[in-house]
Amino acid sequence: MPRTIRRLHRSTVPLTVNGVHLTLSTMSRDGSGRPLVFLHGFGSTKEDYADVVHQAALDDRPVIAYDAPGCGASRCSDLSALDVPFLVYVAETLLRRSGVDAEFDLVGHSLGGLTGLLLADRNPDRVAAFVDIEGNPVLLMHGDTLCTDDAPYQKFRRDTHTPDWQRAFLARPISERHEFAAQARAESQRYTRSAGEAITDVNAEAVAATLRRHTGGRLIHGHTHRPAHHKMTLDGRQAQRIVLGDWYEQGSALRVDGANIELTTL
Repeated sequence: MPRTIRRLHRSTVPLTVNGVHLTLSTMSRDGSGRPLVFLHGFGSTKEDYADVVHQAALDDRPVIAYDAPGCGASRCSDLSALDVPFLVYVAETLLRRSGVDAEFDLVGHSLGGLTGLLLADRNPDRVAAFVDIEGNPVLLMHGDTLCTDDAPYQKFRRDTHTPDWQRAFLARPISERHEFAAQARAESQRYTRSAGEAITDVNAEAVAATLRRHTGGRLIHGHTHRPAHHKMTLDGRQAQRIVLGDWYEQGSALRVDGANIELTTL
């Protein structure tokens, strides 16, 4: 008996993320299995994954694929807002809108792979499996979530990352937001000087747990701004943690050429 192909349905989904208005062009279908979420690469579109309908083993799986803001048929009111963290927020918002509130499998290609890595890092209990197609085997992250010994900062981070706090903050006049940012920066500098490096630096167990969740074995982050190239052995394999410097009084850059890594000060 011929197999009935479960086709994808095309639609547009209006979203607002961090004050930016989006219209996402999506392909999706319902199903009874664990959802499959597809993220395409830079300059590409959701159609990269349209042939999923020909995979009989996936017939029971719900599917979500979409054109990232500024790509394909999706629209974005402010292209200057686009960066990888913003793409992660877009994915999280669309998943909530689509009713995906439990575990899902994630597939990302190239830039979609990097977006997927950060999405998985922010949602470790929801991403059941992650496939990185020709992606960058590097986890790039801010680094503040690694500083688990810094309890006051972690509380501040939790508070300011809630949607309610962010909506209220973005509703304030720009002058008040600038003033708040300046005060927060000054207080952070005072706190860092008084707390000591042991508290404000990364926690070794948090670093190891983060590297175990990802297959690349190379982690790049900022936040602590203590430039260094740390090499370690984790579960019998080589791993690296590269810390970038700040840009307040000098420039800091990382040059990667294959296996060669060079931290430089500008």
